[in-house]
Amino acid sequence: MGTIKKEVKQARVVDWEKYAGDDIVGQLRKQSIVEVDPPESLKRQWYYNYGVGWLYNVCWSYWTADVGKAMWKEVRFEEKLLLADMNEVGPLVNGEEEGNLYYQVLLQLLRTVSQNKQAVFEDWDVTMKYHLQEETGLEFYSGDVRFLELSAAEQFEVIYRLIKLIERKSVVFRNYLLNNEHLFKFPQIWMDEFTSLFVLPGGKIIKKQIRVPKDSELKIPIKLRNCTVRYEDDDGKSLEVVHYDYSQEIDSYLQDVKVNYMVESYNWKTFLDYIGSYEEGEFREFFCSLISYAAANELYGAKLWNSRIKERSMQELITRRKRSSRLVAREEETQRKQLEKTWNDKLDERSKFIRFRHKLVVKRSKKIKDALWSLLWDKFEYDSKFEKIRRRTADSVPNGETLLPESSATTDLLSAAEAYVLEHGATYLSKIITIDNAENPLIMQTEELPDELCITKSDLTKLANHGIPVDSFQEDNKDWYFQCVCNIESGVNIDPESKIFSGYNLVCCDSCLRWQHWECQDKAVVDILSRGHDKPLTAKDFSLVPMGPTHQQRRTSRRAAAGGEVEQDTERPTMRRKFPGESEVFICGWCIAKLEQDIRSVFKSELISTRAKQKKQAEDRERRKKLKEEKKRQEELQKKQQMAAVMMKQGSIPLPLSSVNSDSTFERTISSGAAPSASIYTQNGQTPPQKQQLQLQQQQKQKLKLKLQQPISLLPQQQQPRQPQLASWQIQRPLQQSTYPRLMNPLQNMISSHTPERETVIQDNQKHPHQPQLQLKKPRLQEPHLQEPHVQQQPSQPQPQSFLPNQQPQSSQNVVSSPNLNNDSRPTHSSASTTSIASGGTTCSTDTYL
Repeated sequence: MGTIKKEVKQARVVDWEKYAGDDIVGQLRKQSIVEVDPPESLKRQWYYNYGVGWLYNVCWSYWTADVGKAMWKEVRFEEKLLLADMNEVGPLVNGEEEGNLYYQVLLQLLRTVSQNKQAVFEDWDVTMKYHLQEETGLEFYSGDVRFLELSAAEQFEVIYRLIKLIERKSVVFRNYLLNNEHLFKFPQIWMDEFTSLFVLPGGKIIKKQIRVPKDSELKIPIKLRNCTVRYEDDDGKSLEVVHYDYSQEIDSYLQDVKVNYMVESYNWKTFLDYIGSYEEGEFREFFCSLISYAAANELYGAKLWNSRIKERSMQELITRRKRSSRLVAREEETQRKQLEKTWNDKLDERSKFIRFRHKLVVKRSKKIKDALWSLLWDKFEYDSKFEKIRRRTADSVPNGETLLPESSATTDLLSAAEAYVLEHGATYLSKIITIDNAENPLIMQTEELPDELCITKSDLTKLANHGIPVDSFQEDNKDWYFQCVCNIESGVNIDPESKIFSGYNLVCCDSCLRWQHWECQDKAVVDILSRGHDKPLTAKDFSLVPMGPTHQQRRTSRRAAAGGEVEQDTERPTMRRKFPGESEVFICGWCIAKLEQDIRSVFKSELISTRAKQKKQAEDRERRKKLKEEKKRQEELQKKQQMAAVMMKQGSIPLPLSSVNSDSTFERTISSGAAPSASIYTQNGQTPPQKQQLQLQQQQKQKLKLKLQQPISLLPQQQQPRQPQLASWQIQRPLQQSTYPRLMNPLQNMISSHTPERETVIQDNQKHPHQPQLQLKKPRLQEPHLQEPHVQQQPSQPQPQSFLPNQQPQSSQNVVSSPNLNNDSRPTHSSASTTSIASGGTTCSTDTYL
């Protein structure tokens, strides 16, 4: 009876309702509170209580309701739900535990530690063992031991180590801590110099004790500036600055310091009991001020618990009742369609990723081929020029070498020097990319895909359970292959902490998907990849992944926005490289050497086809040139015929038809300034029959005879008729000395052979320059007895007869004016005859226009 009164007295003393508030107290009385105590191994364990308090601050809970956005906003955390769900997660997790709180917490830990949002729980043991391999005291979690096979206490010890790992290395948590630092400043009160009490979320009171050995002490300056000492001489001339390093002393001292944590309360009930153990004073007031927060957290947990119970009861009710088969089939069909849609979206993203990467590789390979072809062609041209010069300077190949026999097709299109270079050219045969072949080439069996695009076993299991066919799909291989051109150790899934990665950056060939050392790449390879860029490519342009122990010791801070993209940092370098398109495509030396080999195999055939094409183009150019010249000649011939027809119509240039077979005569006549003869071209460009030609010649003879028998009019110079305006082709120009005989010969031949009488007009200006005389001779006939005496000058002045082109009869077209047949070298115009007559001091001129 006394004990009961004592408990009532203590309860009245605590009076938590006074500190909690009427609203919270009223709601707590309405809620059915169920006591869920942790196992005995977890009640007083520091790892469990700290882990639960830490989860309250990073998940969606009462403590983060006012934060706005928790780090793990997808998880609604409550300790009672966690303890209830721990027993439901068995050793074999099949991915159906999405509603299990413990499973959700473990999955978030995995994704945060691995920094991979698409990680699945199947990779828990592999990933966590890798990250915890440097931790001591976890020998129970090694080898083939699975996490879910451990005891509850061992599981929370592993969780505690993972939480500390996140606090040290996670960028997301660091940003979250900067924005919500007040959540992790736990209320604390000191009992003495080495003992303190602090309260974690969930009503957990922890006593912290620091134990320092009595013989251990540390004396160091409190301020950093006091670690630098300046020494000066008495005269102040010499100065020495000394920096003291106390790092070793501090490390040795901290190793001797031991910190122990003892759990004083682990839930709402024990929290009130612990406060009641204190009498009125500072400690009691400190803990009583925290009762309102603990009571509100208890109310929040009760609401979540009751909501969970209500949801499960509804699910059981729906499951147990008799439902329509059509309704069940409809729901299953809806779930199947949703799952199938998600699966198809994943396949689309996967195929899009592969196609885009292949497109970039093909585009880069084409540019590399163009660069290799250009370099190989330069080598061939260099050797060809050298060989041609050598063959011009030497009769035979030096050192007794002989040219290789070639096929007829090659010999017709390639020169001997080019054929020789293809077989023996030193520069041409030297390789552009010099690289040794891989000793043991790896057989690639991976697509090098990120985890979110890989087909996993759990995906196939879900699809099979919902009746979706998965026979055509296989689980993707997540292995990564390392084989460098330096021929160092190669293999599959090599330990990232291996010495072969120490101090190296890894780069993956997008063509063969092999990882290699970036530092081992040949400069020629980088130069080939830099073709087509404004500046040479560097390591910053490619997606490099640092590996080895040095990467784990990086101390630089990388701050990112809370909830932003997570930096990939796993043992698989694929998850830490950039996506295609974000960096330059890298193709290793082996792949470029293979491209060079392919180009060399077709170089000769391409060269022959190029030469054949060039030969055909040259022949086409020559043919077009000849056609153009022939067309031009035909046009000129047509113009000449038209001009000759016009002149023949005007009757200005009669010439014998027999002299019309030479175009040069026409050209010389035009160049001399005389009017061209229309008779040099026949009708329609054809020579008339012999009979017609003889008739025309007879007509020419008759008309010429009549013309010579007509008297010449002698008029004073003042009474001479006005000369008509000459056409441009009728203007008399002096003939060159060289062209005169060639122009006159046809006329002389015509007159001497076909004309019985000739008119000779001789003008002698040298004898009588002031009084020119006219000497006329009668036409001399071929027979001597037919010659007539000279005609006496008549004093009378007959009317002059002027034969203009428009007044001449049609037969006058064939009249020919006889040229000067004397040895006088002066040019004589063949189109007109000019005569000067001296008679009684009067000078007159007679011009006859033909």
